[in-house]
Amino acid sequence: MKLSEESLDEITLKALAGEPEIAARAKGRGELHRLWEVCQTPDFRKIASDEHLRLVRTLHGQLTTGRRKVPEDWMAGQFKALDRTDGEIDALAQRLASVRTLAYVANRPDWLADPGHWQGVTRKLEDRLSDTLHEKLMARFIDRRTSALMRSLGERGEVLAGVAADGSVTVEGHYVGKLEGVRFEPAKGSTTLEEKALRGAAQRAVAPEIARRLGKLAAEPDEVFALSPDGVVLWRGEAAGALRGGKVRLYGELGHAAARERAVRRLEAFVAGESARRLGSLRRLEEAMADGELKGLARGITHQLIEAGGVLDRRIVDTDLRALSQHERRTLRSLGVRIGAFSVFLPGLLTPEAIAHASALSDAPAARGLRAVGGHLVRVDTLERLDELLRAGQMTLSDQAREELGWSGRQANAILRSLGFVPARKGEPVVWRRRSAPKAEKPVEAPPHSPFAALAALKTSPPGKRRPRRRKARTA
Repeated sequence: MKLSEESLDEITLKALAGEPEIAARAKGRGELHRLWEVCQTPDFRKIASDEHLRLVRTLHGQLTTGRRKVPEDWMAGQFKALDRTDGEIDALAQRLASVRTLAYVANRPDWLADPGHWQGVTRKLEDRLSDTLHEKLMARFIDRRTSALMRSLGERGEVLAGVAADGSVTVEGHYVGKLEGVRFEPAKGSTTLEEKALRGAAQRAVAPEIARRLGKLAAEPDEVFALSPDGVVLWRGEAAGALRGGKVRLYGELGHAAARERAVRRLEAFVAGESARRLGSLRRLEEAMADGELKGLARGITHQLIEAGGVLDRRIVDTDLRALSQHERRTLRSLGVRIGAFSVFLPGLLTPEAIAHASALSDAPAARGLRAVGGHLVRVDTLERLDELLRAGQMTLSDQAREELGWSGRQANAILRSLGFVPARKGEPVVWRRRSAPKAEKPVEAPPHSPFAALAALKTSPPGKRRPRRRKARTA
């Protein structure tokens, strides 16, 4: 059995009670209670007992003589000596402890004339000192981390490293970055030396894991991949690459070139497979072109349709369309081509699944089944609905019909005029008639990053097949 040590306030009380001057002022219950209150002042500074006794003795004298308050000038002097954030860790820690002692005094409701003021200023100074001390401690930690990492770079043996379930990478117990998929994001260093240490240690630690992941990715089935609407290729839910201009760019830089190339080819194969599945009507057209199933005018129209991104202003090929035979029309229809009132297009590319995939391949309007008409982007199937509504309304467009299309009066007017319609007569309702030889708008050439160009870039052209010459559009 060992007797427990006396507490600091008990030791302080015994020491001060033995001083005649203090004992003389501690007569009566109230004065004795005041002495015990002062003795409970904590020693945040952890300094020598004599120094703490001196502080408590001073506070007791101030609270039991004169105005029986801690003087404002004494608090101001103590605060001024501490109101600075320079120095090293030990000095900052000591200064912070002293500020906390002042804060304790300020929080005694009857020790100061203006406790609220001193509570505010001591709290602000305590926050500043705490922040500075934290920065200094972090700097010391970083210095130790840099030393440990630089030391590991000089060792030829294996580096003690690990990758956590959330992708966090540590080397010799120090955090160096995060691994997501096949991309490693190193931690930021505060100095050039630390950046070098982090980069070098991370490469040694992560390179084997990257090599393993690249090999695993190259052998994975299609089910573990996905393509987001913004063109990011996901592998098991994590971003592995991005589709840009018909090519897949693999994220990250680590890993052998051959392993990275195999991973890229696997991602491109997945995207090509997805395109064949989701853009099946396009694939059928391309196969018909390659097999020679389409000839003459039908072949030329199909070529222009593909070049335009799957959505073609009918007026561009209207002369050729009029010259098509019934057999050629049936052939185009069997291949999924619709010859509408205003557009030639592929309805199979207008499904939500096809649009989502095509939008990932390209940001061209055709990827979303849109046409630029009268300064507005309009879905091609909406334009065909316009034709049906005009016919049903005997060439008038009622407010109900316009609302069904989702257009304002000004939008409807601009779109109709752009399609070649003019009012047949003044007055309401407006009766529209189509000009006998409507002039086609200047077609927008399919950009090289259109979904069709992107898909073509992902495939290897069959040997011996020559690309058909592009037919020039003829206008009426």
